[in-house]
Amino acid sequence: MKRPRFTTIKHEGKRKENAALVDRVGISKRRGIFAAVIAFALTYCGLYGYVALSAMTADFRPLPWRPPAENAALAPVPSKSNLKNSKPRCAIIFWGLPRAFESLVLPTIVENVLKPNSAYECDFFVHYYHLTQEGSGRSGQGGKINPEDILKLKQSILKAMPPVQANHPQVSFAVTKEEDFWKQYDHLLQKIHDTKDESGNYLYLPWNDKTYKTQYAPVDNIVKMWHSIQESWNLMQAHADDHKIAYDRVAMLRSDVMYMTPVDIFEIHSQVKDTENKVAVVPGFGKYPVSDRIIYGPYDAVKVWATQRFARIDRHVRDTAFQQHSPGYGMHSERFMNWTIFPAIRNEVGVEIVEHESLCFFRARADETVWITDCGGRADAASPTIVKKLTAKMPVKALVQRILQRKCGNVTRVRRSPHRALNCSSSLAMAVK
Repeated sequence: MKRPRFTTIKHEGKRKENAALVDRVGISKRRGIFAAVIAFALTYCGLYGYVALSAMTADFRPLPWRPPAENAALAPVPSKSNLKNSKPRCAIIFWGLPRAFESLVLPTIVENVLKPNSAYECDFFVHYYHLTQEGSGRSGQGGKINPEDILKLKQSILKAMPPVQANHPQVSFAVTKEEDFWKQYDHLLQKIHDTKDESGNYLYLPWNDKTYKTQYAPVDNIVKMWHSIQESWNLMQAHADDHKIAYDRVAMLRSDVMYMTPVDIFEIHSQVKDTENKVAVVPGFGKYPVSDRIIYGPYDAVKVWATQRFARIDRHVRDTAFQQHSPGYGMHSERFMNWTIFPAIRNEVGVEIVEHESLCFFRARADETVWITDCGGRADAASPTIVKKLTAKMPVKALVQRILQRKCGNVTRVRRSPHRALNCSSSLAMAVK
C-alpha cells in the first residue's frame, strides 16, 4: 500500500526539508477547512457530528502493515465452553485418491455435502495423491485418474455458499506424489511386510483375512489411507494455528465416493442434531465389525481418528488380548478401529460414537463404475434401514442416474468380490445420447 508522503520523509537535505514544509502548510490549510465544517456540525448536527468530524483533523498515523495471517489473529476466537450460545466453527476435510472425481463424485458432493452444510460456513481442506493410473486390485479394475480434477471442488464450494455469507470459506489443497510416498514410508513398509511374531506368523499383515492373504498391496494401501487422512488433518491444523482458529466440529470425508444421501455434519440421526457437540458419527454400513470410511463429530474425537493410527498401531498388533481375540488380523483396518481407535475416542476423549441409520454412499472406481451394493449386506454388516430408506421411492440405478443426470449401463459383479458395480462411464453416456 502506498503511504502518504509526509509519513515517509527523511530530512536528509534542503529539498526534502522544503517538501516537508509544503506538506505541513497543506495540512494546516486542510485543518482550517475542517474547522469550518466542525462549526457547522456543532450548530446543525449536535455533538455526534462534532465527535465524528473532529477525528478527521487528527494527524494521519497509518497503522503498520501486517500480513493477513497476523491480522486474522486479531479476530475473537469463539469459546468451546460457549458453544450453545455461539456459532460452532467447523471444517470439512476430504482425503484419498480422487477416482472418477469430476465424472461421478463431484456432483454428489455438491448435492449432498455442500448444500446441507452451507449454513454452517465451514472451511474446507483436501489432501490427494498425484497418481494418473491405478492398477487392478481390491479397489476394482483400475484405470486412468485425473488427480487435478479435485481442484474443481473449490469453485463448486464457492458457488454453493449462500450469497449472504459474510466470509468466504477457506479452501486449501495438499498433494503427495507417488514417489514421495514410497520414500517417506519405505522403512515402515518394510517393517510391516517382514515382521513376524514368536510363532512365525506375520505380525502386521492380516493373513487370516482371505481378502488380504499375504499380499503387500492391501496393507500398503492402508498406509496410504492413513497418510492422506493425517496430511489432510495437518493442513487444517496448520491453518487453524496460523489464524488462531479453534474448530469445534470436523468431518473427515472420502473423495472417491458418491454421496447418495445428505451428509449434515451436525446430524446424529435422521432429523436429530447434535446441538451440544458431544457425539461422533460413523456410517451404519461397511461394519467389519465397524466402519472406518468416514467420521464427523467433535474436534477432539475426530483428531484421534485422524492422527493416532501410526502412533497406536505397534501396541495394537502386540496386544495379547487382541491377538487372542483376533489372531492373524494385525493391521486389519476395521478391527483396528474397533479394538483401539474407537475405545480411545470413547474412554480418553469421552465422546460417544453412533452409527447413522440412513447415511449412504457408494464407492466410485477409476474405471467409472459405482459399487451400488456398498450400503447393504448382512444384517451384522449394514443396518437394514439404510437400503430400505434409500430405495423407498426408486431403485438404486435410477437414483444414481438422477444425481448424475445421465444414463448408466449394466450392473455386473465385481471380480473376486461380493459387490456389484454399475457402469456409469461418461463415454457410455455420450454413446447413449
